[in-house]
Amino acid sequence: MSHWRSKELTIYLNDSCNMGCVYCYPGDYKENVRVISKEFALAGIDYFIKNKKGPTQLDRVRFYALGEPTLEMGLIKDLYYYAKSVAEEDISFELQSNGTFTNDDAEWIGNHIDTVWISLDGPPEIHDAQRPLSSGGVSSDLILNNIKVISHGISSIGMRPTITNLSIDRMAEILEFASSINVDALYFHPEIKAQGKNVRSDGVYNIGLVEFAIRYIEDILPKLPIEGLFVGNFLTINFDEKTSIYCRSCLPCPQLTVDGYISACDKAPLGSDARFDSMIFGKWDAKNQLINLYQDKIDYLKSRKVENMEPCKECAISKNCGGGCLGEMNFYKGDIFVVNKEYCEAIKLLASNIPLNAGLYPHTHP
Repeated sequence: MSHWRSKELTIYLNDSCNMGCVYCYPGDYKENVRVISKEFALAGIDYFIKNKKGPTQLDRVRFYALGEPTLEMGLIKDLYYYAKSVAEEDISFELQSNGTFTNDDAEWIGNHIDTVWISLDGPPEIHDAQRPLSSGGVSSDLILNNIKVISHGISSIGMRPTITNLSIDRMAEILEFASSINVDALYFHPEIKAQGKNVRSDGVYNIGLVEFAIRYIEDILPKLPIEGLFVGNFLTINFDEKTSIYCRSCLPCPQLTVDGYISACDKAPLGSDARFDSMIFGKWDAKNQLINLYQDKIDYLKSRKVENMEPCKECAISKNCGGGCLGEMNFYKGDIFVVNKEYCEAIKLLASNIPLNAGLYPHTHP
């Protein structure tokens, strides 16, 4: 299904990590290692899941982090069981992880989490070059073992490779590898621009969006479909149906940040950082135990539709694009209504080679 249909409560568990990825983008976000207040997370579940307040009705809880959420596995379990106990209707759970947790945690995840997205960049030779452990060791063996363990449970498993200038020529190899392991979905994500003032890579691993689109068309599309494996990329998330908005950020769906705010987007991870102000629509009042939402910010985010954007109004495929990633535009241009011309060119190229509106996709973009 289109990502805008994904109506979920995201809980940022922490901003600490056990990986040393060469293209790590959080940079200055991670100068302070924090864990979300359990009090805030429980209140968020009460507010958005139990009592169904907020700008949209939610049916999923998503565990996420700037770092690695499973470093707080005990907290994940506590929040999982609490959400299950208070939800009046069926609720599902999603986890986005680097996949380096313990075997016991893999078994629990496989038996409890409905959708698990693993940041796996390809075969060990590719992955370990891009995503070593912070200790300097390789991570692929542990991840592949955990995927096998998880696959014995209820989870649908997705693989999310980041494509860099080290791997852009090896996308077909990554596709072949994904089809050989126990994953249900594969979503390619190009490394387009490093973020933050202290980014480790300084942008040296970036690739162009048009270059990515061309290689995807040449190297991936001829090999599709592959039975049992859904394949997509972050530029095509709305190719399955028409929509005026890009993603759930425009609904907006709530994301509880480690510093006690309500964000609309993964790319706005801190409410205390002025760079993300337009994406923040609420705050946790710890003293009075209240979640306060900002209606003006909610209205602003809801108005981010292609009908209100230039040059989207005249674009033939705007309803299968939704104006592009508002989080990216907010960070780089300071305006969620700005359009990225390179994004436009790349998505038009893909849309001329991929059937549009042919039926809802079985997976949302991670």
